[in-house]
Amino acid sequence: MIRAPMKMALLISGLTSCLLCAGCLEQDETITVAPNGDVTIEVSLSGGPDQLKDSILLPSGPTWHITDRQLDSAGQSPTLTIKATASAPYGSPLPESFLPKNAKEYDLSLHFPATLTIKKEGNRTFYTFQRTYEARRFLAYDYSEIPRLWDHDLETKVLDSGLLKVSPEEREDYLRQLSQGYEYCYWSYNRGALGELVRSNTLTDKDMLRLTHEAEDYLDSTLTPDFILGVMQRSEAEIQTALDSIGREIDRHFLNAVAAVATGNTRITGQFKQAYARQQRDYEITQKLDGFEYTVNLIMPGTVISTNGLPDSDHPGKVMWSFKGNKLNDADLPLYAVSVVTE
Repeated sequence: MIRAPMKMALLISGLTSCLLCAGCLEQDETITVAPNGDVTIEVSLSGGPDQLKDSILLPSGPTWHITDRQLDSAGQSPTLTIKATASAPYGSPLPESFLPKNAKEYDLSLHFPATLTIKKEGNRTFYTFQRTYEARRFLAYDYSEIPRLWDHDLETKVLDSGLLKVSPEEREDYLRQLSQGYEYCYWSYNRGALGELVRSNTLTDKDMLRLTHEAEDYLDSTLTPDFILGVMQRSEAEIQTALDSIGREIDRHFLNAVAAVATGNTRITGQFKQAYARQQRDYEITQKLDGFEYTVNLIMPGTVISTNGLPDSDHPGKVMWSFKGNKLNDADLPLYAVSVVTE
């Protein structure tokens, strides 16, 4: 769930409105390791139908098989539950994403590569399970997560008191903070896309630096504190319309700037457009994953003797991990467990 002090900033950013919906997303998973090393995975996802409509969040074939899909409308808000399974015989690769590798958005999906190894030592057999949830590049986009640049105390005061009830100086500082956060996100999209073009030898690093400096100047003159204040005084529907409009204007400006450097080379502008859209999609997906609450249960043969999870005192082979999606922001999250079976 989104922290309350962030709600206004997220509304102004216009990038994460889907997460402001009531209710949270839950993903419960049970991984069962058989004595011969075969692995069976059962996963259940639940949340609002609108929250789970993005296919990149859902298990899909050929590795995953949907076993159930139910919509519960009995409560205050409808809840969609989707269940799926996957299996792998020992020695075969374990699932490392919900999407197949040939999927269009595979590179943007959440990756969780896993391994299982079995080792015999005399009359004992050791099972080692490891899975690593790979980090998302959250700080690459979110200005508010950089403590030296974002005043959370000021934000809390403004949200508690109201924007028009704080001092003019505090209001000006907060509006400047919001405008800079909004600028930073778009600037990061642009810089990331330009970086991809440099990496593919489509653009020179000098051109990239020149374009990023130009983008910074343009954003400074466009997303001003006065603009943000004007947007905030509109109705919610009008806010989104205004943000969508300025967003399209910014996108066009960045594309035109690259086109000027490309001097008519449509291949370069086409590559930039694709890379830029990919940067935006990456952030969108990361924000959606941020709203998940994950529970992973692992059932191993024998007795778990080493783990970074929570062992079950009633079931010696069972371990549980629980974490929120923001745990994956800019840091890998490893899960591991070792069990032993004595003959």
